[in-house]
Amino acid sequence: MLFCRYLLLVLLCASACTPVVGDTCTTDRECGATTGLTCDLATHGGYCTKTQCRPGDCPPEATCVDFGNNQTFCMYTCTSTGDCREGLVCRGVDPCPLPAEPTGTGVLKPCSDESKSFCGVAPAE
Repeated sequence: MLFCRYLLLVLLCASACTPVVGDTCTTDRECGATTGLTCDLATHGGYCTKTQCRPGDCPPEATCVDFGNNQTFCMYTCTSTGDCREGLVCRGVDPCPLPAEPTGTGVLKPCSDESKSFCGVAPAE
């Protein structure tokens, strides 16, 4: 019986400790050797993500966002900023035109063919 409790505890910890898209990181290894995720250090605190995704490629908790210039990333989905970790905001996206369109500031506006909002850095105003 004690062995069963120990095994259950190990399994619960292993599932709870598996990195997901949007987790903080400082190295690719922290995003999981077998998850296919890498650490994007462009976001404060790092951001576990999958690069060069296509719609439908991302894990269930994420959506593929096109930032233009052939840069696509799996980003953690959200319905409000409260769903995001500290320092990130829930950003809405439009369906993608071909190619991604620049904003008035010359920065490409992120888009997604999956039309799901994502947790990311607040856009510059």
